[in-house]
Parts: sequence; structure tokens; C-alpha cells
Amino acid sequence: MTYRFGFYGITNTHSLYDIYTTEYGGTAVALTPAVDTTLFNPSGRTAGTTRKRVFYYARPGTPRNGFELAVAALRRLKDRYGDGVDIVAAGADWKPEEYGLQNVIRVLGTLPYEDTPSLYRSCHVGFVMMMTKHPSYLPFELMACGCLVVSNFNPANTWFLKNGKNCLLAPPTTTALYETLARALDRYEELTAVRRAGTDEVLTRYGDWEASLMRVARFMHAPHLARPSSHEAHQHEPVQQIR
Repeated sequence: MTYRFGFYGITNTHSLYDIYTTEYGGTAVALTPAVDTTLFNPSGRTAGTTRKRVFYYARPGTPRNGFELAVAALRRLKDRYGDGVDIVAAGADWKPEEYGLQNVIRVLGTLPYEDTPSLYRSCHVGFVMMMTKHPSYLPFELMACGCLVVSNFNPANTWFLKNGKNCLLAPPTTTALYETLARALDRYEELTAVRRAGTDEVLTRYGDWEASLMRVARFMHAPHLARPSSHEAHQHEPVQQIR
């Protein structure tokens, strides 16, 4: 396996850093995700007060995004709320009718990067699935724009996604995901503190790409000075239980 070749590593988030350095003895630096806060911010949110809008990051051809589980939960959500919920998807070009999702999900396809913040600001809930050991960057961007994020529980990603604190997490089953999405809609106003905590955390801790990339640049200039047992990234949070 290439992880044992002894290459210096630049890992996409802290979870992969831990795997490379602890399990394979490699030397690496973790790239800490960040967002461009000039684009991704909650200013001028347009989410309505009557009909709820759910954004879904949908990529049918990418197994790590758990498409089959997610759409099964969203189908139940649409059955429950009908016209009271507008489910919009982006991230890939696909046709809802090919998956029996006509009149369930509106697919916007692949959007230009600059167009995504205004979409996020029009949504109440942002739904993102990630089954591998690093978080999608979408939750960072959605939180920065003021969305209440719902995702699947993944122990590798609890250093950032904290259930009941900055987002809502559910076990990766259809019923659990559906019930958590329904809770996000039914209790949206009650969960304002969770939503705001996510926004505040991203804007204050993950809003500086320059600092994140400078840490990588320092490592690239002197990787031999790095120690596998320590790094500059923040410590992981304890794994949280889902209740």
C-alpha cells in the first residue's frame, strides 16, 4: 500500500492525518478546511417563513455520499409535508424521474461556485451525507450561510460535526435520517441556537484559508521538522452518542 512508502503527506482534514501518522507511521500535515467568508456568510438570508426549503447535496454516482439512504429519507419527508417543503438538490447532473423522485426533489445540477451561497441562504436546512473518514466541505459552507445542517453520524467527523451543538446528526438509516430531518423542520425556530452556533464556529474558526494553507506551506518547506505524534491542528472532540 502506498501509505507505507514513506511519502510526506498532506491530508484532507485531521481524521486522515491521524490514520496516516498513527496507523502507518507517516509524516504529514493536516489541511484544515476553511470557507471564503466574503462569499459564504449569512448576510441577507432569504429563507421564507412559511414553506421550508431543504438543500440536499446529491451525487448518485459517488458512494461515499450515501445517495440511496438519503433519497429514501427525503421521499418520506416529502410524503409527510407535501407542498410544505421544497427539496432542492445540487452537486451533480441527474434526472429525478430516473430514480422515481419526480415531484419529490428539484435538481439544479452542477452550479458555479459563486452561485451556491445565495442558494444556501435561501434554505432552512442543509442535508449532507458522508460515509468516509473526512467531512464534506459542504457543511462548513452551509453553516456559514446560516443553514441548520443535518448529516449522518460518522465517528471520524465528530471533531467538527457536533450533534445538538452545531448540527443534527442521525445514524445512517432511512428512518433515523427522516426523523432527524423532520425534527429540523418542525423545531426549526427552537433549534436557532444550534444553527447560530454552527455559523459562529465556522466564521470564527474556519474562515481563513490563508492561515490554513500557510501551515501546509511551512510543512512543505521543512517536512523533516514535523513530528508524527503532534501537529498544529486543533484537538479532536470526544465522540458523541446519538440519542
